[in-house]
Amino acid sequence: MKLSNRSIRIGLTLATILYFFLIRWCAHLGFHTTFADLYFFDHPVWNFIHGRGLFLNIENMHEFGNHFYPYLYVLAPLYLIKCSPVWLFLVQGITMGLLAYPILSLAEQWFGRKGLLSAAFILFTTYSFRHIGMVDFHGDIVMAMLLSWSLYFIVTKQFRLLWIPIILMPLGKETFFIITIPLGLYLIYKKQFTQGILVVVYSALVAYVLIHFVMPMFHSYSHFRFYDYLGATPKEIIINAILKPQLVLAQLLRSEKIAYVLLLLAPLAFLSLRSSLFWVGSLVFLQNLLSNQPGLTDPSNHYAAPFIPILAFSTMQVIQKIQLRPKEKQQKIMKIFKRTVIGFAVINLLAFVILEVRYFIPTQGWKDVKKAVSLVPADASVLGTSTTLTHLYYRQYFNRENGSPFEYMIFRPVTSVSTEQFIGWWNTKQRARAIRYLTTGESFGPFEDSLSASQMKEMISRASYTLLVDAPTVRLYKKNVSSKISATSK
Repeated sequence: MKLSNRSIRIGLTLATILYFFLIRWCAHLGFHTTFADLYFFDHPVWNFIHGRGLFLNIENMHEFGNHFYPYLYVLAPLYLIKCSPVWLFLVQGITMGLLAYPILSLAEQWFGRKGLLSAAFILFTTYSFRHIGMVDFHGDIVMAMLLSWSLYFIVTKQFRLLWIPIILMPLGKETFFIITIPLGLYLIYKKQFTQGILVVVYSALVAYVLIHFVMPMFHSYSHFRFYDYLGATPKEIIINAILKPQLVLAQLLRSEKIAYVLLLLAPLAFLSLRSSLFWVGSLVFLQNLLSNQPGLTDPSNHYAAPFIPILAFSTMQVIQKIQLRPKEKQQKIMKIFKRTVIGFAVINLLAFVILEVRYFIPTQGWKDVKKAVSLVPADASVLGTSTTLTHLYYRQYFNRENGSPFEYMIFRPVTSVSTEQFIGWWNTKQRARAIRYLTTGESFGPFEDSLSASQMKEMISRASYTLLVDAPTVRLYKKNVSSKISATSK
């Protein structure tokens, strides 16, 4: 029986949901997930269902003092069934599927079954798309999904339905306006004056209220520090960006900023630049390129999430226009495009094998770590390393930094590996070790040489501890004399 295009589209969407759910779940079971940033999503939801709001214990503040993430409230009913980050992984998988669906739908409408399958192939051979589904569930991913639907409704001229994702966009993150204001301006450019003006006004008003009134109620907004070379306040940043263009130019011409732009645009042969729809991402580009924080110009980081739908829709729009050109010119451009896509697909296949397959493989000694984690009582305070604390969030007192002696301490002997070390392994016939590190991204050594060595020694010198688990890849200590632990201790 021949499958319909609709069945294939739905099947691909479900496969997207399943893939991202499984890779996140397997990574967590295998102790790959790390403290930053799972803590900022998992722990506050646990606090919320226990009547403490979306509170961050270590920071001693509400989640909204860090970022405006009201979509986390959606997870609360699921955490009432059972407290587990698995719900986060499931909702993130669904979000990735909903991000992909409008892209696949438009590809099918414009280019038929071949376009549908090609769009799915390009999405899954795009490193940024795969990776934002593997990082923690940031608001940028929610906004990217809503942006995908917004662009779909704009391109298909369903302007009334456009208001659904526009109204919901502030529920993703306080920086939603860097997406919605350009969307409004694009509508004005397309002569949808009333819609465009309303979107811009709505965005500006809601953003002002959130950043200047709502979030300061919980904590002073700290993310302007990403642009501290321009000033400390939004007013100073904007004025200095205009009056001191040399500072802006110096940031834009840094090698990592140029590499960032190339890595985003090159996989689709820069075709997106030919579409006016591409400039919907102008403020997102400015946010990322003008920042002095390295993470914002990492194409695999959540800050790059909005570019997934922008690049997809703008590229499809250009290809549709190319098909109206003379056949000879059309073939020439599409030949370059196809070769570029295939070339980057091959590179992405290598990236998948080297950098992503590892998440389906448990870390070394994971069974011992699981046993050690299970021995820590639910009401006990605990000090742990990054990959162990992700399994110990559901308590009031925990940290990864030393402070007042904790009742339990759990460490893994993670060691850093320099380029010289890696080359040394390869040249001294320790190639199995080198390949394992390359594919798993982990290196364990003696506890005395690990990154946790000084932390362990300091804590043991300050209180008496009994070693409960002494395995090659994990140690669990229990404090001999109980003491009251401060909730704000670090």
